[in-house]
Amino acid sequence: MSSLRVRLLCCLPIAALLISCDKRQGSGDPASADESKSRGKRADHAQRKSTPTTQQELREALKLALAIENPDDRDQALADVVRHALQLAPGLAVEAIKKLSPDSKEKPALFKYCAEILVARNLDTAIDWAGSLGSASDIAAAKAAIALMVVASDPEAAVKLIVTSYIGDGVSNADAVQVIRQWTAKAPVDAAAWASSLPPGEARKAGLKIVATRWLFSNSKAAYSWIAAIPNESIRADATHGLAEYIVDQIPPLREILLRPADPTLRGELEKQVEQVAKDQHRPAFPQPAAPEPPPEPDPAPTPAPTSDPAPAPAAPAAEPDPGAPPEEPSPQE
Repeated sequence: MSSLRVRLLCCLPIAALLISCDKRQGSGDPASADESKSRGKRADHAQRKSTPTTQQELREALKLALAIENPDDRDQALADVVRHALQLAPGLAVEAIKKLSPDSKEKPALFKYCAEILVARNLDTAIDWAGSLGSASDIAAAKAAIALMVVASDPEAAVKLIVTSYIGDGVSNADAVQVIRQWTAKAPVDAAAWASSLPPGEARKAGLKIVATRWLFSNSKAAYSWIAAIPNESIRADATHGLAEYIVDQIPPLREILLRPADPTLRGELEKQVEQVAKDQHRPAFPQPAAPEPPPEPDPAPTPAPTSDPAPAPAAPAAEPDPGAPPEEPSPQE
């Protein structure tokens, strides 16, 4: 009997341990579940961070990226695939870009990276690669990124890459705008001629505004001379309107300084445009400075407090003697 009791006592700790493990597995503890998910995420992240070196590994990395549920994390993983695949398998890089969210925040930096790598190889290859991206907005953004890489050395080639339908209001591409600004700084006359040659519409308005505002700061007299000499009234109106929009955005003292170099006729046109733009935006065009406030009146002198004993009244002045009067008789005591 005692031997059986000893064996039972020895088995109790093992049984308790087994029961405890079963409870942990079936308890549905949120902390345990979260820890398990965290381990899984870390494993997936580590797996994605390993650099693929073959096309098969790149294809596997693309599959893993597409399996991620969170859109931001998925886009980040797809961007990593693009960077790794760009030199080894450019076609796979294009495929990964097409899987990005339409408004992915990864795209601007990714297109700049791809443009830098591809332009270093061959400009024509880079342009062809950008044209294969499928989406019109992605093609325009990629070409603008390529243009930004070559504008310093070949501005004319760069501006030919600008898809003008993506420099209008609401769809302006930052790289495209930067290309036009850099070209204006280097060759303002050529940039102005290009902007003036665009067909009527939002792209021409945007192009003329970029050229006019950039040229205004480098050489205001030359910029105003160009606008004043534009023979086409429609183009001239687009240029002055774009400049007026820019001037309204400045602080009032700067508005006057910007308009000062213009000749009287052009200044009159610009002032009308500024007033109209300001009216449309419910803002004052040329606010008058506030009149200075009058200086405060000095405080009145304090009234002295009355004393308890009033001061004696001053004595009346002694009457002067009348020369015609008889002398007074001396008193008997004298």
